[in-house]
Amino acid sequence: MNVRCAVHGFRDLGHLRWLPSGLPLQPDDQHLCACPPCPVREFLQGRRGHLTEAEQEKEEQRWERECSASSDEEFRHEQARVEQLLEKYVYKKRNSRRPYG
Repeated sequence: MNVRCAVHGFRDLGHLRWLPSGLPLQPDDQHLCACPPCPVREFLQGRRGHLTEAEQEKEEQRWERECSASSDEEFRHEQARVEQLLEKYVYKKRNSRRPYG
Protein backbone atom coordinates (compact mmCIF):
# COMPACT_ATOMS: atom_id res chain seq x y z
CA MET A 1 0.00 0.00 0.00
CA ASN A 2 2.98 2.31 0.43
CA VAL A 3 3.92 2.14 -3.27
CA ARG A 4 2.88 5.42 -4.90
CA CYS A 5 2.50 6.47 -8.51
CA ALA A 6 5.21 9.01 -9.36
CA VAL A 7 2.75 11.04 -11.45
CA HIS A 8 -0.45 10.93 -9.39
CA GLY A 9 1.01 10.54 -5.89
CA PHE A 10 -1.19 7.60 -4.92
CA ARG A 11 -1.85 4.01 -5.88
CA ASP A 12 -5.35 2.95 -6.86
CA LEU A 13 -5.90 -0.17 -4.78
CA GLY A 14 -9.29 -1.04 -6.23
CA HIS A 15 -11.69 -2.69 -3.80
CA LEU A 16 -10.25 -3.69 -0.42
CA ARG A 17 -11.62 -6.47 1.73
CA TRP A 18 -10.49 -8.31 4.83
CA LEU A 19 -9.91 -12.05 4.82
CA PRO A 20 -9.20 -14.21 7.87
CA SER A 21 -5.56 -15.28 8.12
CA GLY A 22 -6.51 -18.89 7.42
CA LEU A 23 -8.04 -18.16 4.02
CA PRO A 24 -5.99 -17.84 0.84
CA LEU A 25 -6.04 -14.76 -1.37
CA GLN A 26 -7.17 -14.95 -4.97
CA PRO A 27 -4.52 -16.68 -7.12
CA ASP A 28 -3.49 -13.40 -8.81
CA ASP A 29 -2.93 -11.76 -5.40
CA GLN A 30 -1.12 -14.57 -3.58
CA HIS A 31 2.29 -13.03 -4.29
CA LEU A 32 1.18 -10.10 -2.07
CA CYS A 33 0.72 -12.29 1.00
CA ALA A 34 3.49 -11.91 3.55
CA CYS A 35 1.82 -14.15 6.14
CA PRO A 36 3.74 -17.12 7.56
CA PRO A 37 2.80 -20.54 6.15
CA CYS A 38 -0.57 -21.79 7.34
CA PRO A 39 -1.74 -25.43 7.14
CA VAL A 40 -5.38 -24.36 6.64
CA ARG A 41 -4.50 -22.05 3.73
CA GLU A 42 -2.33 -24.74 2.14
CA PHE A 43 -5.18 -27.27 2.52
CA LEU A 44 -7.72 -24.86 0.97
CA GLN A 45 -5.32 -24.21 -1.92
CA GLY A 46 -5.03 -27.94 -2.54
CA ARG A 47 -1.31 -28.00 -1.73
CA ARG A 48 -1.61 -30.55 1.07
CA GLY A 49 -3.91 -33.11 2.65
CA HIS A 50 -6.14 -32.84 5.71
CA LEU A 51 -4.89 -31.24 8.91
CA THR A 52 -3.36 -33.41 11.59
CA GLU A 53 -5.05 -33.59 14.99
CA ALA A 54 -2.49 -31.14 16.42
CA GLU A 55 -3.00 -28.70 13.53
CA GLN A 56 -6.78 -28.96 13.88
CA GLU A 57 -6.53 -28.27 17.63
CA LYS A 58 -4.25 -25.27 17.01
CA GLU A 59 -6.72 -23.91 14.43
CA GLU A 60 -9.62 -24.30 16.86
CA GLN A 61 -7.64 -22.41 19.52
CA ARG A 62 -6.93 -19.62 17.03
CA TRP A 63 -10.64 -19.33 16.23
CA GLU A 64 -11.49 -19.21 19.95
CA ARG A 65 -8.86 -16.51 20.49
CA GLU A 66 -10.02 -14.46 17.49
CA CYS A 67 -13.68 -14.71 18.56
CA SER A 68 -13.18 -13.89 22.25
CA ALA A 69 -14.42 -10.71 23.96
CA SER A 70 -10.90 -9.23 24.07
CA SER A 71 -10.57 -9.64 20.34
CA ASP A 72 -13.71 -7.49 19.86
CA GLU A 73 -11.92 -4.50 21.41
CA GLU A 74 -8.79 -5.12 19.36
CA PHE A 75 -10.95 -5.38 16.23
CA ARG A 76 -12.65 -2.04 16.99
CA HIS A 77 -9.24 -0.34 17.34
CA GLU A 78 -8.04 -1.93 14.11
CA GLN A 79 -11.22 -0.87 12.27
CA ALA A 80 -10.78 2.73 13.46
CA ARG A 81 -7.23 2.72 12.06
CA VAL A 82 -8.46 1.17 8.79
CA GLU A 83 -11.14 3.87 8.52
CA GLN A 84 -8.49 6.61 8.95
CA LEU A 85 -6.27 5.04 6.29
CA LEU A 86 -9.18 4.66 3.86
CA GLU A 87 -10.26 8.27 4.39
CA LYS A 88 -6.72 9.44 3.66
CA TYR A 89 -6.59 7.21 0.59
CA VAL A 90 -9.93 8.41 -0.79
CA TYR A 91 -8.96 12.05 -0.15
CA LYS A 92 -5.67 11.65 -2.06
CA LYS A 93 -7.37 9.73 -4.85
CA ARG A 94 -10.14 12.34 -5.20
CA ASN A 95 -7.74 15.29 -5.18
CA SER A 96 -5.32 13.72 -7.62
CA ARG A 97 -8.04 13.54 -10.27
CA ARG A 98 -8.67 17.28 -10.27
CA PRO A 99 -7.58 19.07 -13.44
CA TYR A 100 -4.23 20.81 -13.29
CA GLY A 101 -3.81 24.53 -13.87
